[in-house]
Amino acid sequence: MRIVVTGTPGVGKHTIAKALAERLRMSTIDINELALSSNAVIGKDKFSYIVDTDKLRSILKGLKDNTIVVGHLAPYVLDSNNVDLVVVLRRSPYELREIYKERGYDESKAKDNLASEILGIITHDSVKQFKDKVIEVDCTSKDVDTVVDEILSIVNKKQEGMLGHIDWLTLVVKNNDLREFFDY
Repeated sequence: MRIVVTGTPGVGKHTIAKALAERLRMSTIDINELALSSNAVIGKDKFSYIVDTDKLRSILKGLKDNTIVVGHLAPYVLDSNNVDLVVVLRRSPYELREIYKERGYDESKAKDNLASEILGIITHDSVKQFKDKVIEVDCTSKDVDTVVDEILSIVNKKQEGMLGHIDWLTLVVKNNDLREFFDY
């Protein structure tokens, strides 16, 4: 099995992928580390690295079985034929906002990532790339073992994977917080 763990920065991708790999006895590939080690980084903007997605896509072709690939770039560098399951981790923007403060993100970077999470950009792009192989898992206020157990229930067919059940935009609108997360 080849599993992808993706999502907006701060949702817990690397932590969950590491724990999942240990439980399943699988190896992991960190897309960010791969970009750095394979000279696929072609620049850096104010907030992050700019990567050569074509180069990464070429490197990740022929992904080996029993591998977990982790990174927010997954929908842009992996071919649908090379993966069996895509797990998009989601987290409440209210919780993510606190994580970004702890990480020292400036307001612009935090708002960009929060908007992406609220609008479900990674989920949208994952479904566009991987179709029915995509599931969403809400990590909000859950410990690592709980999230890994949810993923394993899906992998072991004890639970159906869900898609489209996480709607942060409705929550933000209900709380009258659009201006808190979006500049308009």
